[in-house]
Amino acid sequence: MIKFGPSGNDELFYEQGNKKSTEAPKWLKAMGLDLYEYSFGRGITIGLETAKEIGDAAKKEGIEISLHAPYFINFGNPSPEAREKSIQYVIDSLKFLRAFGGKKLVVHPGTQLKQDRQTAFKNTLEGVEQLVERVYAEG
Repeated sequence: MIKFGPSGNDELFYEQGNKKSTEAPKWLKAMGLDLYEYSFGRGITIGLETAKEIGDAAKKEGIEISLHAPYFINFGNPSPEAREKSIQYVIDSLKFLRAFGGKKLVVHPGTQLKQDRQTAFKNTLEGVEQLVERVYAEG
């Protein structure tokens, strides 16, 4: 089934007097939408309790939630430390996805930086493989 909804809250959401993301599911339903993507594009900036409150509101309204992991994830980075940070960003995002009651996490896995494409792809593949191992190891 195809579903439609925004990533984040539209200006109209605020113009119509809404103030908190916990109000978004009800607003989206009234707009005839059925999906809400919460974005951690610039990092995780809310607590688990708030995520649960938004998720509960979405469930009540029949709105599906997806989550967008931070934009600064880059498994293509040749630095092992940077790759480890990317893995942790995804692991943390998955913990929040669970709190939201969502099922889909959007992740942009990497960028080329100043490497050739083959090297960047190899690094990205290795990082994603490490991520998968960690996801299963941490449940």
